[in-house]
Amino acid sequence: MSSELAQHVALEIGYVGSKGTKLVRLRDANQPAYLAIVPIRITPSMDEFATISASNYNALEATFRVQGSHGFSGFAGYTFSKSLDDASDGIDYNFSTVALPQNSNNLRAEYGPSNFDARQRFTAALTYQVPTFSGPKRLMQGWQLNSIFTAQSGRPVPIVSANDTSSFPNPNYNTQSNYHQRPNVVPGVNPIIPNWESAPDTIGYLNANAFAQPANGTFGDLGRNAIFGPHYWDWDFAVLKNTLLTERLSLQLRAEFFNLLNHPNFALPNWFVTPGQGPTGLISQTPDQAQTNPGLGGGGPRVIQLAAKLVV
Repeated sequence: MSSELAQHVALEIGYVGSKGTKLVRLRDANQPAYLAIVPIRITPSMDEFATISASNYNALEATFRVQGSHGFSGFAGYTFSKSLDDASDGIDYNFSTVALPQNSNNLRAEYGPSNFDARQRFTAALTYQVPTFSGPKRLMQGWQLNSIFTAQSGRPVPIVSANDTSSFPNPNYNTQSNYHQRPNVVPGVNPIIPNWESAPDTIGYLNANAFAQPANGTFGDLGRNAIFGPHYWDWDFAVLKNTLLTERLSLQLRAEFFNLLNHPNFALPNWFVTPGQGPTGLISQTPDQAQTNPGLGGGGPRVIQLAAKLVV
């Protein structure tokens, strides 16, 4: 649905949805059906790619647009969404990213928020053409201000138990859940420490007392991706000056400020949990470091960039 609120100003509201079926995921095809009672087998585990996963995405999107109104052009968009699946990256062999299920014989228990699920996201991008001031023409005209602001809620933390006891004490198969056993939930205890701090401080993001180690030979009851990490927001700003040198040649000067306010953003905490023992869930990275792009990726510290270029 789209509506023109005024000249050069419009509002769009819409629903976006998608559904995926027969998606590829990794599972243990040779996992025994009964815990703790496991016969001796020639092959203790057998990784299998199977087209048995599903996903769905539902979102409400609202966008406010302005074009050339009193020098302003840009948009502001808000998305309220939910992405659910039972395997966000089913072909990832890296065990630390929790590609394998906790229990290959109960894949329905894996259904939950996607690894990339961000329930709320707001983005605003605005350009302002500064009016020409009185004074020297080359100095007072051609100024432009650009701004991009982004805020979003946190992404899920794929918590697993640091000590997999899902098949203990059976000597033939002591990694029943392929190191993906989740802990049990302790009712009534907040799993997030309100006054958490990033490294090198030792107050972790997760509350170890909110979890309990499952009994030997069992799986945990914590849902997949049931707990979300820190939120994120960032404001980038730029000042531009375009100067006409000749009839066909211009000089553009730019001063760009990424994360203008130097607001700290954090990546997901360490998600290997030892129930009842702290500190748990320490955060040691910013998002740009987690993306292996320190200083330039989103979420890093303030970066100031100066540039000049000739425009034909």
